Amino acid sequence: MALGAEPGDPAKEALALCFAAHGLPCEEYNGWLLPGGQAPGVLADWRGAYLGHPLVGSLAVVVRLPDRREIIENFTGLGEGLQGMHDAFGHFAVSDLHVMLSALWTARDEDAVPAEAWQVQGRPWQAYPGPWHLRNDAPLPEGITERLQALIEAEALDKDEDLHWFRFFVGQNNGDFTIEALKDNQKWPSAEALLRDQDWPLRDGYYGARLFLILKHGCETAC
Repeated sequence: MALGAEPGDPAKEALALCFAAHGLPCEEYNGWLLPGGQAPGVLADWRGAYLGHPLVGSLAVVVRLPDRREIIENFTGLGEGLQGMHDAFGHFAVSDLHVMLSALWTARDEDAVPAEAWQVQGRPWQAYPGPWHLRNDAPLPEGITERLQALIEAEALDKDEDLHWFRFFVGQNNGDFTIEALKDNQKWPSAEALLRDQDWPLRDGYYGARLFLILKHGCETAC
């Protein structure tokens, strides 16, 4: 059935609006939203007062792939109540959403996420990278995107899986760093080490840099 405007789960409603804004109105099936009425299914979970802080919340966006694996992406939202939730959705909408639209559904925006032909261990893959989501004018070390691509292209990916996803995050707060690198939701130590080895400057206050990308086996562009 088509998702209506009935009050209930504000995170589900906000997620449906994100897809509808890109020409994919959602249908609902067993609690999952189907953008454009097509799998994969997607859902959102918002939790305010995260870790006891009244002005910090956490948004999880989950995509259920046909092979039952799940892409799980988390976003911090700042603000009281639903203001924090909308802040978190704003970060999702300008970053991961465009990658997911291009790689998983039919609403490709070549300007936002151009498809690229990569070779990973000699096998052809279609890559949907970025864009980097930078908070508070986060500085990117020169060549960081190319270094991450080279690391992925040298990685021995599971040949039984035709889709993989990666997320990289660096946050700096008054000289303290939070660094995370994930491959298929799992920690990826070699990529984390690469991020730590870059020249991230120290600054007063906070900045953050985040990159999400999806790889699909095969080629749509020239390999």
